[in-house]
Amino acid sequence: MTGEDLVKCYVCELYIVDGNTYDEHIVLNAMGGRLHSKNLLCRQCAPLFDKIDAQLAKHFNPIANLLNVRRHRGEAQPIRAEVVNTGEEIFLDPGGKPRISKPTIDIKEDNGEASISLTAKNEKQAREVLKGLKRKFPNLDIEKALKQAVKSKFQLDSEVHFSLEVTDDELYRSVCKTAVNFYVYSRREYTCIKHLIPYLKGEQKLSCVQIYSPDYDFFPNFLEKGKVFHNLFVGGNSEERVLYAVVQFFSTFQFLILISDEYDGQDFFDFYFFDLIEVSEYRPDVEITHLPKNLILEILEEKLSASNHFQTCVENLFKLIARKQHFERLISQAIKNAFERHLGEEDSQEFIQSVINEIMEVFLPLIAKQSEILNQQELLEMNHLRFDNSNE
Repeated sequence: MTGEDLVKCYVCELYIVDGNTYDEHIVLNAMGGRLHSKNLLCRQCAPLFDKIDAQLAKHFNPIANLLNVRRHRGEAQPIRAEVVNTGEEIFLDPGGKPRISKPTIDIKEDNGEASISLTAKNEKQAREVLKGLKRKFPNLDIEKALKQAVKSKFQLDSEVHFSLEVTDDELYRSVCKTAVNFYVYSRREYTCIKHLIPYLKGEQKLSCVQIYSPDYDFFPNFLEKGKVFHNLFVGGNSEERVLYAVVQFFSTFQFLILISDEYDGQDFFDFYFFDLIEVSEYRPDVEITHLPKNLILEILEEKLSASNHFQTCVENLFKLIARKQHFERLISQAIKNAFERHLGEEDSQEFIQSVINEIMEVFLPLIAKQSEILNQQELLEMNHLRFDNSNE
C-alpha cells in the first residue's frame, strides 16, 4: 500500500492500517443499512458512537421489525411489549409474530403431593426449567413429564403496549453521523466536518439537525410504488457557502443536517438510494435544486408543524406493511386518530415517537391476528404434573 492509498480516521486523524480497521455502516446495520466502508473510522474511535447509534436503532426498531428488514450482519431485533389485559410481558419477533418472553410455572403443594403446570416455548426450554425444579423436587421424573407434554398455541387476543425511551440529542447526533459518514465516503475528505466531531462525541451542543417534513417530495416517492427506501443526499453550494445533507429513513422520516455554513469548496451533490425490500441499491436519474441557505437556517431554528405530506408518508408506510396483513382500513383510521390527537403540536422527535407508539398499539395485535401461523406460537405445556413429594 502506497502513501497515496492510506486513509485517515476522520476523528483522530491516524492512518487506518491493518489491525486498526473498522467496518463502519453509513446507515446503521440495525436498520437494514448495507452501505459500509473501512475507510472512515479506526477501531479505537468507532466505539465512541455506539451509544448514540443504539438510540437511533432503538427508535426505529419497531419499523425495522415489522418490515423484517434483512441486516448485513445479525437478525432484526424483537420488540418487548406488554399484553394489556394480563400485564404479561411478550416479545414480538420480526414480522410481528408474538412469543412468550419466559416460561410460566405454577406449583401447588398439598399433603406431601406436588402439582406443577409449566408452559415453555419448546422442549429444550422445558427441560432446562424441569432440571431446575428437580433440585427442589427430587422425585420429579423429567423424562416422564416431557412425554406428558402437550403442544398448544399461544393466542394473542388483546392489545399490546410498548414504549420507546429515546433521547432526542443522542438520536440527532447519530443522524448527523450518518450525514458525516456519507460525506466523507462520497468526497474522500474530512476537513469540512472536523468542527462537528465534538458535537458527535457529546462534548458540545449544536443546532445542526432538524426534522424536515416539507409539503413536497425531496426524494423520489418510492412509497407510491410500494417500495421502502433509505435515501441519502449531501450537497455543497459554493455560491451560498453551505454544505448540507438530507437523510430519509424508511421513505418517510426525514432529517436536514447543516454540515457547514462556511463551505468554500466546489458545487456538488451525491445521492444514495437503497431498497429495503429488494435489498439492492438503486441509481435513478435525479435532478436537484439546492435548498437556499436561508431556508436551511430557518428550518434549523424553528420547529414547524408536521405537514399533511408527512402524514401521508406515514400512512403510506404503514399501509404498505398492512397490505400484507389485509388491514388497510383499520390502519388508516388508526393513523388519522393518532394525528388528530396531536393536531397542532410541533414537529419533533417526541411528536413522531408519540404518533408511532399510538399507531403501533393498534397495529401489532392486528398483525398477530392475520393468520393462524402469525397469530400463534407453538408452546409446550405440561399441566398438573403430580408426584409424591413426601420424602423431601
